[in-house]
Amino acid sequence: ADFQRASLIARLGGGAFHATQDFRALPSILSQEAMMLSRSPLEIRETPVFWIDRSAPFLAGLPDALPPLDAYVTTTVQAGATLHLGAQDEAGELVPILASWRYGNGEVVAFASHGAGAGSQRWLGIPEYPLFWGQIARHLLQPQPAAGLAMETVRHGDAVTLTLVALDDAGAPIADALPVLEVPDDVLATPLREVGPGRYEATVMRPLAGRIDATARLGETDVIASSYFGYAAALDFASAAPTEIAAIATATGGAVLTALPEAPPSRWSLSPLWRPWVAVALILFLADLSARYGSFRGFRRRASAPAPEQVLDRTPWMGSRPA
Repeated sequence: ADFQRASLIARLGGGAFHATQDFRALPSILSQEAMMLSRSPLEIRETPVFWIDRSAPFLAGLPDALPPLDAYVTTTVQAGATLHLGAQDEAGELVPILASWRYGNGEVVAFASHGAGAGSQRWLGIPEYPLFWGQIARHLLQPQPAAGLAMETVRHGDAVTLTLVALDDAGAPIADALPVLEVPDDVLATPLREVGPGRYEATVMRPLAGRIDATARLGETDVIASSYFGYAAALDFASAAPTEIAAIATATGGAVLTALPEAPPSRWSLSPLWRPWVAVALILFLADLSARYGSFRGFRRRASAPAPEQVLDRTPWMGSRPA
């Protein structure tokens, strides 16, 4: 088929062009076109949203309650996608707002509203909104695992979360598999469970400090991931304990400050008077320079003045001289 010519005809005629090599996709394409032609897919009204699945790493740090949307696009959930945010339409049906799914070796994140516009105007005011898009961008731009098994570790206190990604030779996720996790005898671990298409997670606990070597095995393929515990989480100086700190402060007669007090205004301030002081200094400098320069010129004038000529007595000498 001449895809370029067909696309040009559709664009010139004000229509839409769809290309697919899968005959089974035709019903969904036709139903989507019928839905778009029947009414506008844009719903403009105040719509509260709620979390459905926030286990994805790019959703970390977002608040539990999000502001409502003022507009969203009516859509459906992709097959095999993970729905993260949802809403309800006027009939009480579930409306997808935020979803993600794997596509080949990559991943897709879909948000059914404005990224920064009238629909998400209230979202722009929350401090975590830049974090939301920053984490999505980093998540989508990071290298995706190749075919086979890939496992990463993330430490949370004294526990480690193991995430296993299983892909076949074509890059499609291997779903409904039973991978086996092998850890040392002195380590506690939960079995790997499927949290998404081709994604499996397990939690590993390390009672003592040391290294953990975990092996995930699926069929004849295995992958090893290591994590090191230098000390227990209770000894982490970077982890604050507000309750214990408040108890110690109260027991010793102190108090916990949630914010630094404002510094009292300084009683001595010369900053508004810097211009007069500069003017006085400049006048004194010029006066001193004039005095020095004038004295120097006077000294030079006196030193270089010629001596007055000697006045000779030209009166004739009158006297006698011996013969």
